[in-house]
Amino acid sequence: MKPIHPKKLEKSSVQKRKTLIKHPQYIFKIALRFTVKPAEMREKYVKVLDDMIKRVQKIINARKTKTKQRLRAMQVLTELIKTSYSMIRDIEIEDLEREIKKLEKEAE
Repeated sequence: MKPIHPKKLEKSSVQKRKTLIKHPQYIFKIALRFTVKPAEMREKYVKVLDDMIKRVQKIINARKTKTKQRLRAMQVLTELIKTSYSMIRDIEIEDLEREIKKLEKEAE
């Protein structure tokens, strides 16, 4: 038997792969039907954040809390406050957008 050169093997395997890949293509269309209501979601998140802040404050103020846990709780509290402020900024931006739209309507 004659040895087969590696390049010939590569070419033949590529050709076989090409024939195996030929499948009919199907187009799928997916319709997602949902509505995002930012005001409702924001109210929910504000309540959740407020609840978490109160829980963390209890941990910080508890006498049995160790110093290491208290420091971690303070870091979590800081993150919660930052998140609250970012939500407030989002609300302010939406309020400003509404005000600008009113001004544009009045200017027409």
